[in-house]
Amino acid sequence: WIGAVSDSEGVGTGALERALRADHPNVSWVDVSTVRETVERIASRVLQVLAALTAFVVAGGVLVLLAALLSGRYYRRREAALLRTLGARGRRVRAVFMVEYAALGALAGLAGLLLGAGGGILLLHFGFDLAGTVPWLRLAAVWAGTVVLVVAAGWLTAGPVLRAPPVVVLREAEG
Repeated sequence: WIGAVSDSEGVGTGALERALRADHPNVSWVDVSTVRETVERIASRVLQVLAALTAFVVAGGVLVLLAALLSGRYYRRREAALLRTLGARGRRVRAVFMVEYAALGALAGLAGLLLGAGGGILLLHFGFDLAGTVPWLRLAAVWAGTVVLVVAAGWLTAGPVLRAPPVVVLREAEG
């Protein structure tokens, strides 16, 4: 036989446990609240580790983003020089770059969020047989932050690109 006792009133089950052990010494007693607290403590530690890993992944992603923007600076200089030679003002060229960065940030953020949320839901459903919900509002905020981060990084790297005179840039490209 298996039985369960709930301590919903918070008085404790110690007296009941002692009475049962005295009357029925062969009955095994398992305090499920202790097991639950242990599982919650372990799950809390796992979540802390996952949060730390997430922070490292985000930091790595930011470094990759900056490296990609800086490595593409040569091509951006040439593109900006050609656009300025064709009559575009610096403000227009910067706007073109910012729209491109916003589109890239939006697509990258959307892909990452859909893969992450989808993978998490699939893991919960098929791996752990648990139901999960997606925090869409929080994910939308993360997506918007990704777009802002990419545009800001693009803005910072576009300054030196736009300051170079078109004649100098085009001569360097020929040589």
